[in-house]
Amino acid sequence: MRCAEGRVPYFMRVEISRRLRHAAVELFTLSTYGGYDTIAKAVSGDRVRADEPFPIDFDPADLLP
Repeated sequence: MRCAEGRVPYFMRVEISRRLRHAAVELFTLSTYGGYDTIAKAVSGDRVRADEPFPIDFDPADLLP
């Protein structure tokens, strides 16, 4: 991954389908082995919660227009 090569410590992947009214969020952290580990994930109707890199707590459905 290019992010891992650049030593980006965290990144969040967000997938939104307006047609299906669906959103998914996955938060990753850089592992000690150069890849990424998932630290939080959720889909519409659930809550994504994490304390790193700062506290977050939201339903991915809140991202839908």
